Amino acid sequence: MKKIIWIALMFATALVIIIPIHSAQASSITQKLDPVEEKYDLKEISIAEAKADGALPIKFNTIEDFEKYLANDKAQDTKFADQEQAESEPAKSAYANSPFLSLFIPHAKAASDVKNKTLWSNGVSTTKGYARVTKNKNKKITAVSTWSNQSGVSWPIGWDSVTSYHKLKSGSKSGTATFAGNKVYYIILPVKEIAYKRYVTYTMGF
Repeated sequence: MKKIIWIALMFATALVIIIPIHSAQASSITQKLDPVEEKYDLKEISIAEAKADGALPIKFNTIEDFEKYLANDKAQDTKFADQEQAESEPAKSAYANSPFLSLFIPHAKAASDVKNKTLWSNGVSTTKGYARVTKNKNKKITAVSTWSNQSGVSWPIGWDSVTSYHKLKSGSKSGTATFAGNKVYYIILPVKEIAYKRYVTYTMGF
């Protein structure tokens, strides 16, 4: 009986020592994260929200390693903004599903295609922006719909689409689509797990 009491006392003593140390370490990491959050416009979110947006945990040994990862991720954004061009995906005309109707409206027949651009990719996960562009017989744009999505394996960064919109250039024969959303990160640091989202915007000409 005395042995059991002694073991219990030793365990309780260990907890009294370990818990304050753990709490102090977590507090220290939180303070060190503050300037990183400010530099990269990170907004803390719940881990449940991060998982819902497809983010998977990434483990870092130090905050410096996490910051290097963010710097590289931001560089990737610039890379695709500078290098990737919009591609076309032929789509059916507006009256393709109503051939009878098209006989009576030959001059109003409109053609549409879908433009897409890779906004971000790490090889296994890709976020793309899309614009379905409809033009009349004079090649003028009469309608545009835009959206973005993530395909492949959502690892490790998740994507939360916020909005997308477009603006036509003079003459209405071309324009620019803008895609806005949040990149979502779920990170594991020593004695601390945390999730963030970073608001980003991308553009695509069409």
